Amino acid sequence: MQKLKFILPRAIFVLVCTGLALAVAFYLTRDASVSYSARVKMLIDQPASIGTSAGLVNITKAQQLIPTYAQIIMSTSTADRVAEISPDISPAEAQGSLASFPVEKTQVLVIEAKNVDPRKSIVIANNAAQSLIERVNAWQVGQEKPEDRLALSVVESAEYATPVPSPRKKTLMLAGIAALIITTGGVFVFENARRG
Repeated sequence: MQKLKFILPRAIFVLVCTGLALAVAFYLTRDASVSYSARVKMLIDQPASIGTSAGLVNITKAQQLIPTYAQIIMSTSTADRVAEISPDISPAEAQGSLASFPVEKTQVLVIEAKNVDPRKSIVIANNAAQSLIERVNAWQVGQEKPEDRLALSVVESAEYATPVPSPRKKTLMLAGIAALIITTGGVFVFENARRG
């Protein structure tokens, strides 16, 4: 009975502190909604009519331009064009949704759009790819030599959106574990200080 009187208040303290930490974490993550991701894969290549030596030069050129194209995808002008193509999407929503990255040691560029609406993530990704193709084609109009031109094509369009895991469960779990460790340690330190 004496042992129970000793343990019970400390256990209640630990549980109350853990509960408070979970409540705070739950409150702070209440707006963490499920988002969806849609991806487009683009190939940056030379036209088929080009010979081998010029083709090798263009492969190198394409690999050098892919990071530039990735940055262009995330620009305000691309977001504006996406919104122009789809009026139900604002430029700010498009820009906040877009990410782009090259696939290492390839001529492939991935465009990714994340949004809470799966349909919008698909539309934003596909429209961003269309925007890049339009811009690159417009830039290349003045180039007389075919070997100086690059061909952009969509290898895989965004046809579906996959859910992106929400960090909420992980945050709540980490808050609970941290609270248990901290409060248990606090009780231990307090008891040792009180005895000593």
